[in-house]
Amino acid sequence: MLSTTSPGSVLDTRVENGGIAPLASATNVPGPALHGQKGTQNPPSSRPKTDESPSLWPPISRLDEDVFAIIASNLLQRRPNGSLAQLSLCCRRLRQLSMPLLFSRCTVFVGSMPPTPPAAIREYVRHLTYVWYWRRITDQFGAELPYLPGLQSVAFDSPADGVPWSAIKLCQSYANIKIILFNPSARFIHLAPYPQDVSSTVLTFEVLSYPSFLKIPLPGTFGVKPTTRNKLRALESACLYPLVLGMHETARSLTLPLETAPISGMADVDWPCLQTLELGGSAPSDADQVIPAYLPSMLRRMRSLRHFALKAALPRSTTHRYWILGSQSSPDLELRDLRTLVLSHPEPDDSIFSMRMPNLVHLSLRDWPRHYDYVALSYYHVDHRSPLLSATEMLSILNRLHVPELRTFELVYHADEADDDLLRLVVEAFPKLRHLEIHRYRQTRHSSVDYGHIARILSSVKSLATLRLHLDFEDDPGAYAYDNDVRAPEVWLPKLVERGWHILELLDACPVLESIALLFSASDPPSTWVWFHRSWLATRKPVHDFSPGNWDSLPRPIPKIRGRNVSL
Repeated sequence: MLSTTSPGSVLDTRVENGGIAPLASATNVPGPALHGQKGTQNPPSSRPKTDESPSLWPPISRLDEDVFAIIASNLLQRRPNGSLAQLSLCCRRLRQLSMPLLFSRCTVFVGSMPPTPPAAIREYVRHLTYVWYWRRITDQFGAELPYLPGLQSVAFDSPADGVPWSAIKLCQSYANIKIILFNPSARFIHLAPYPQDVSSTVLTFEVLSYPSFLKIPLPGTFGVKPTTRNKLRALESACLYPLVLGMHETARSLTLPLETAPISGMADVDWPCLQTLELGGSAPSDADQVIPAYLPSMLRRMRSLRHFALKAALPRSTTHRYWILGSQSSPDLELRDLRTLVLSHPEPDDSIFSMRMPNLVHLSLRDWPRHYDYVALSYYHVDHRSPLLSATEMLSILNRLHVPELRTFELVYHADEADDDLLRLVVEAFPKLRHLEIHRYRQTRHSSVDYGHIARILSSVKSLATLRLHLDFEDDPGAYAYDNDVRAPEVWLPKLVERGWHILELLDACPVLESIALLFSASDPPSTWVWFHRSWLATRKPVHDFSPGNWDSLPRPIPKIRGRNVSL
């Protein structure tokens, strides 16, 4: 039995014995038998026939394919666990149009289903996730692969000891598989290290994603042998080294943990096709020496790089922020094709900010993890530090930047005497800016926030469409207020809403502004944005969306705090 998933979540659709079992129980549905039984067909007069003219079909059967694609996309975004499956039951033509979407992503629950996928869905499967439920990967892995000619992506989930080299080589033997994904539960725990002879390890994968953690989690599942973080870190480094370097000729996208990524080896080979590089998690303890020594050489060999993100925490063993290219410019390094740059805790004197980046459209100079999480939780600040840029340091960066095409900008800093100059420069320096996000922390705990003054400065950004603000209000109870007062968020939220509408009114001079958002950092799930839409100014009804797409930070890796969601 093969379970199907739509993008991002699991459908209740099941495929058994060559038949398709839709989400809703239904009779009179044309097509394959349901649950392995004979289906009851519609009367001929009510079912669109393949030999009939489309003009004789019922109206919904004549739906234009482009219109259907828009409808299906919205259904998958709004309710990915069933709406499209229900729509596909309407008639044969909608079923045929839905099939590539319904069965593009499938899951194999190893040990609980036969290895042969149903013939009806084989041509549609593009992404396959293997779930082991903490079983070990055996030689029987991959029995489904020969039956899926269009398969492009394989993801690993919950293998007991990790993903062995034999599984990687088996995926490599199928030329159509170009994407390898490790889910957070699929880490290297108890395995023989991958072969270290990179010269004999040639892989043709184009996309590799391996999970990043602030701290490498220890396995806690029953039946898994105990180990230590140092052993896990060493094994992860040993396995990632040949896996990453083996695909240097074909790799287009790499998502890796900075702590164990083979930075030194990556600096010794060319990456002719690499367009996206994301480094996350936490830096190694010797980051002060390793990052400046290898990162400039590595970036110099990535001539096609379009998107670069370094979003990693700084351990307390470090004394500097992140140096990307060092203090001296590299004459043989160009970043003219770079379109996205995300840097956590950058050194303000880094020469990367003096380089011309004429095609850069998205820039984020931020913290990681979020500074308000760092302040509130010992989980973050015991082993890591959060050296925010000051307004003066941020101003020195922006004064050197040449990014005429910038459309989206995020900046995180703490206020000082250069605060107004910084905001005015943001207004003047980026004439095409459409989306702005500011996290501004007060200079001292006793400082107040003149949000009206800030809004009046920002009202001069004529191209701005959306604005997100976290202004660290002095009367904000802050994240995790449930610990002390369960009613604190309910008391604070009306004040935040009142200020949101006031800020929106002060930004009336922005001709194309659509909406602003203020961070509500006392909610559970994590901090979310409260939106104030210009078109709703008369009704004064904000939008507080608790969905993951509106979270400002990742879910906390600690037990949830007592309390309830605050709704509007």
